[in-house]
Amino acid sequence: MFPVVIVLTTLLSLGVGMWLSALNVKYRDIRFALPFLVQLWMFVSPVIYPASFLPKQFRWLLWINPMTGIIEAGRASLFGLPFNWTALRLQQQ
Repeated sequence: MFPVVIVLTTLLSLGVGMWLSALNVKYRDIRFALPFLVQLWMFVSPVIYPASFLPKQFRWLLWINPMTGIIEAGRASLFGLPFNWTALRLQQQ
């Protein structure tokens, strides 16, 4: 499943990159806010910590991030953990 996760990551990054580049062309001030937003997105993504680290009542905030399902799927495919298919399905809707 790891190659599928890599393809999903690539597609998401291409989509977000094209969307942000179009916004940058339309609104030139996005250029100044973009590094801050990307850095914030990196810290909000559960790369270092698993999604189960957060209490259940705050976990919905984590699932707003589109990278959460992909990161959790990558972690599951690398470490042999059970797949959370719902997390991947939520990102496609």
